[in-house]
Parts: sequence; structure tokens; C-alpha cells
Amino acid sequence: GSNPRGSRRSRADLGKRRCSDATARAILEKIRVVDAGGRWLGRWDDQFGALEIPHLRSPVDQSPCPYDSFALWQYALSKNRQRDLVDLDASVKKGSGVCTDCEDCGYRGNFQLPSTKLFRDFVDHLVDQYPGVRTCVTKGAVARVERVDGDLARVVLQDGGNVYAR
Repeated sequence: GSNPRGSRRSRADLGKRRCSDATARAILEKIRVVDAGGRWLGRWDDQFGALEIPHLRSPVDQSPCPYDSFALWQYALSKNRQRDLVDLDASVKKGSGVCTDCEDCGYRGNFQLPSTKLFRDFVDHLVDQYPGVRTCVTKGAVARVERVDGDLARVVLQDGGNVYAR
């Protein structure tokens, strides 16, 4: 049978730096981030703040962590921030024609949604695990993306500036 959602324990080492400075530099030569606010998730912060969104719609195990889907859950526990996880009763009602107690369907119980603040703090934590990522943000708005040559792309900004990446 399957385990209840959330019963899996994360194996993430949240304090571990994810790569060396040299590896980070090699990766960052190929990556560009453009944000209207000029900071990591700046526009996201502005929009969530303006709308006063208290928590995400995505459950805690759907995080941006590239090495462990349960790392956000572990982060909440390690920071004693379980109160920042909101239970969403997403159980399927009996009689709806959809199984609720079946071992084969893989679904059990409620979803937990992270607060906006918890998610944002977690993303900051992840970004800090990769040297140089925080500073790879270019302030601007993308007008279009053009293929220049092979795997080289030019991102044309609305102010006329260009950003290149592979």
C-alpha cells in the first residue's frame, strides 16, 4: 500500500551548501533572472503583498527545492514553524464515486499549505545555498527572447537592454 501524504520524512540536509563557488559560477554563466523589482522573487513579493495572500495554494510537498520535495516541510519543522502550515481539508467525500480509503489510489488525508512568509523564507534559504544566485538578478521586464546562435539566447528588455544566456 501507499503511505499517507506527508508521512514521508525528508532526507534533505538543509544546512548543506549545494555546490562549490566554481560550480556556481559555471551554472550562473548559463542562467539569467529578470525581475521588475531587481531582486529574487521581487515581483512575486509585490503581488502577494498587494493582494495580502496569507498562504500558497500549493501543498507543502510541492516546493521549489531541487533535491527533496519535502524540504519545505522539514524547514518548517527545523524552524519550529508548524503554525505556518495551514490544513486544507482536501479529502474526497464518500459516495462521490471517487475512492477515499483505497490503498491503491495513493491518496490519504489533508494537504498542508505553507504560509506566504514561510515559503518566502524557505526560498531565501534555498537561494543562499547556491553561491552567487542572489546576485544574478537583472532589473527589468522582458520584451522578447531571441535565439542568437546554437544555445545562446538574447533576452531583450523593454528598456532596450539585452541579457544573454546559454
